[in-house]
Amino acid sequence: MMHIGDKGAPSPLIFPRDERLLTRAEVCSMVAMSESQLNRKVANGTFPPPSHCDGERWVRWSLSDVIAWIEQNRLTDSTKKPVRASQARA
Repeated sequence: MMHIGDKGAPSPLIFPRDERLLTRAEVCSMVAMSESQLNRKVANGTFPPPSHCDGERWVRWSLSDVIAWIEQNRLTDSTKKPVRASQARA
């Protein structure tokens, strides 16, 4: 997500001073998924997209977005009935 300045040149994204930006590896570690799983979830809209900074050279996720996703999925997962392995095979 790049913002275009007044003269048509990309301007850097501005985050709150206390907003921590996470690398792909940090996000994967926090949500316990592989990079390919993370990429699929971003592509299909089930995970917050990263911000592209310094042109397209690197991407970062805001800590608050990742925490919000974790909280939302914790609530969703807690309402699902657990399935036992024996039931899944049947």
